[in-house]
Amino acid sequence: MPRRPLAEISANSNKRGGIEGRFELTSNWRSHIVGRACGGQSPKAIAEDLQIPLSTIYSTVSRNETCFDNESLHRSGRSNIVSDSLRRRLLREVRVNPKIQYRELRLNLGLHGKAVSKSSLYHILKDEGIINWLAKKRPQLTPEVAAKRLQFAKDHEHWGPNEWKVFLWSDECSVERGSGKKRQWVFRTPAQKWDKEMIQPYNKGKDKSVMVWACFGGDGRKSDLVFMPGDPDAKRGGVTSAVYLEVLEEQMPTLWEPGLIYMQDGASIHTARIIKRWLADNGIEVVDWPPYSPDLNPIEHVWRHLKEWVHEHYPELETLTGSDQLIKERMVEALQEAWAALNDEFLENLVESMERQIKTVIKADGWHTKY
Repeated sequence: MPRRPLAEISANSNKRGGIEGRFELTSNWRSHIVGRACGGQSPKAIAEDLQIPLSTIYSTVSRNETCFDNESLHRSGRSNIVSDSLRRRLLREVRVNPKIQYRELRLNLGLHGKAVSKSSLYHILKDEGIINWLAKKRPQLTPEVAAKRLQFAKDHEHWGPNEWKVFLWSDECSVERGSGKKRQWVFRTPAQKWDKEMIQPYNKGKDKSVMVWACFGGDGRKSDLVFMPGDPDAKRGGVTSAVYLEVLEEQMPTLWEPGLIYMQDGASIHTARIIKRWLADNGIEVVDWPPYSPDLNPIEHVWRHLKEWVHEHYPELETLTGSDQLIKERMVEALQEAWAALNDEFLENLVESMERQIKTVIKADGWHTKY
C-alpha cells in the first residue's frame, strides 16, 4: 500500500477527540500496519512512514490477535453509574417537588461527593420526557379565587357567541415604550451564541409609559382609545377613580344600550363608591367578575396586538428624544392609530374564543390556563 499523508487518512476515517485525538482506521489500513510489523519494520519507522501516531501503531499491532479481520473491537461505552433504585427516587423527587433546584436535588438523593453529575441527572430525566423549564408567570391564585373562577366558568359553560356578544369588554393598560418587541430568532452556530450580532439587546430599567383605556363589544362597537393621565393630587400620582369616572361619562353614552353587560375587573378604581353609584344611576348592568382572571378578558389580546403594531409601524418611537410630554403624546397617537386599524373580524374572533377559554378554566378546575 503506498504511503499516504495523515491529512488524507483523517479525511477518510472517523477521527475522535479533536486534532490530536485517535483515528478510527479502516480494516485495510490495520492489515497494512500489521503486515509491515510482521515483515520486521519497527513501529517507529511505520509511524514516520505513514504519518500515523506511534501510539496508534503500537495499539494496532498489539490488538491484532483479538480483532477479527482487523475490525474495530466493540466499545462498551460508559458504564451506567445510576442504579434503577436511584432512577426511581429521582423521578419521584421531581414529581413531588417540580420546582426543586439541581443542587438541592443532589442533596436529597444523597449524591453529595458522588460521581453523579448534573448532566447525568438531566439525561435521565430527559429520557422520561422531563425537562427543567422556566416556569410560566401567572397571577397569584388561592383556592378561594380558583373556586370563584370555576363557578363563573360553570355558570357560563353553555354560552355561545351570541350570548358573549352582549358583553362590553373594558380594561386599562400601561404601555411602556418599546414593549411591543417580539423575541428575535437568529440562525447561528453554538459558537456564535454570544456574538453581538446574535444578541437581542434591551434597555435596562423602566422607560416612559402611558396608561390607556378602551372598550369593545361583540357586535363591532368600539370606544375611543382614551389616554388616562395620572392625578398629581393622588398619593402616588397614579390614575384615580375620578379619572376613570371622566372616561365613563365621556364614552359610555356612545356604547351602552339596554340588554348589554359591562365588564370591568376588580381594580380599586373600578370598585370605588363613586363608580358603583354612577353605574347604578345610569342603569348599567355590571357582571360580577372573578378576581385575577385576565385570561377571561379577550381585551388582553388586544393590548398585545396594539403594542406589536406600534413597534412595527413606529420603531422610531423607541429612540425619540424630547420632553416627557412630547414622547407620551406621540405614543398615545400611535396607539390610537393602532386601535383604529383593528378590524371587526379580529375582535369577533376574540369574542368567539370565550367558549374555548371557559372550557379551559373548567378543565383546570379554576386554576391557571395557557391564555
